[in-house]
Amino acid sequence: MDEAFVQAFIKFLQDPSPENFLALRAMVIAAPEYEPYATDHLALAELCKKEHWEAARQLFQDMMPSYLITANVHYTLSFVAKKQGDEQTAKMEADIGSLLLRAQRKSGDGTQAAPYLVTRTDEEYDLLTVLGKKFKSQRLVEAPDRVCDVLLCEDGSEVWFDVTAPYRKLRGSMESNPKN
Repeated sequence: MDEAFVQAFIKFLQDPSPENFLALRAMVIAAPEYEPYATDHLALAELCKKEHWEAARQLFQDMMPSYLITANVHYTLSFVAKKQGDEQTAKMEADIGSLLLRAQRKSGDGTQAAPYLVTRTDEEYDLLTVLGKKFKSQRLVEAPDRVCDVLLCEDGSEVWFDVTAPYRKLRGSMESNPKN
């Protein structure tokens, strides 16, 4: 991860304001490595299941900066560190995960007018958990200026997520790599 990311991340950790979160998010989205639909987090979970702690730490590093602001990845690293007896890193990564989830909650209110901002669709489910909601179904709503995932919850409520950045990245890669 280059120095600009490190500095922006430190700035966010020192002052987890909405402005610093949005600036860091913009950097992640602009990074060439940003792949919003990658499944590296599943490989990370599999390494944990097999108790391959060092391999999990290495994969975590390799996943940056694409997963830098994905809270569940930091929580996973916290778990790995705890399993390795590294209590200081475990606490730090858990704290980072909590800061990221709070910042995401402040990015909107989950309504159509102010959807939560996410960089990866799996972050939607993390926020649902924090909100105490259970997923029932999902629909995609496309408008000229943004794309939203709308998650219908078991209690009948809807939670809106702005997925414009991941959607545009996916669409851009599909257009630049058409299948024959």
